[in-house]
Amino acid sequence: MPSDVAQARDSFAFIAASQTGDLDLGIRIELRDDCRDMDGSTLYHAGVKLAIWQAPQGSAEVLKTILWDFSRAGIWNHLVLPSRANCHLAGTLGSFAAANPNIVHSWEVARAPGPAGGSPPTWSATSVYSRVVKLPGRPLWSALRDPAYLLLYLRKHGLQSVLRWRVPDDSAKV
Repeated sequence: MPSDVAQARDSFAFIAASQTGDLDLGIRIELRDDCRDMDGSTLYHAGVKLAIWQAPQGSAEVLKTILWDFSRAGIWNHLVLPSRANCHLAGTLGSFAAANPNIVHSWEVARAPGPAGGSPPTWSATSVYSRVVKLPGRPLWSALRDPAYLLLYLRKHGLQSVLRWRVPDDSAKV
């Protein structure tokens, strides 16, 4: 496996550049067990601020650990879950994402090719957060709809600020 920095630069999805020449990267990575060898801290210091995890495969516990390690390094984790509602791993990771917004910062369900058949699966953390008052609106990331915009917000304001931002439910505007 190539070094973490080389792999990040080879698989970058988009870049946000500053006037000083610093780069912030957003990368797409298949979420597999062998990603546990990647060092999130090294990637963060190389400029990776957003990881888009897709096509999860492997042990749910190992995948959760990988997501936790990247989150701890300061990288925004965006999880793309398969559209197959009966996929056990997708259900496990979907529930984990809903219950741990501090680890999986945003998520979506991949669109199935062909005509849309049925509604996408949804997960909730109602059992975990049953005694917590629901926040008004919805998270900013759900309104942006494009990871490139999210990367720009992360670059300017940082993960901890963007994670807390909300937008009105009834508005299509950010």
